[in-house]
Amino acid sequence: MNKFVSYEIKPYVYISNEGDVEKCNELVNLNINEKLEGYIEQVILYDNCYTVKYIDEVLKIEWETTTDTVVSYTIEEGILLDSLAVKQLEELLSQCEESMEEYIINHTQPVQE
Repeated sequence: MNKFVSYEIKPYVYISNEGDVEKCNELVNLNINEKLEGYIEQVILYDNCYTVKYIDEVLKIEWETTTDTVVSYTIEEGILLDSLAVKQLEELLSQCEESMEEYIINHTQPVQE
């Protein structure tokens, strides 16, 4: 678990429009370090380039599709994710942990004269 972005995964079951029982995961107890404000990092995962950003107290994951369209996915309290999305989110955040730590250190040190 990333020490700057933490959350819990709660199993969630719902009935789809077709009447099927569907399983997913609800993201709860989301906690993001406030000192990450302004953080932006690009990460390569499975040959795709993702941008992880925390701007205006909103954590977003962005990526380009094959049609050059940018998809933006907001990570927020109560969001429902399938198991693959949870795995990918955890992998992306684990790759960002070092750069998040550097970002926080660089933005909390006093300005040198």
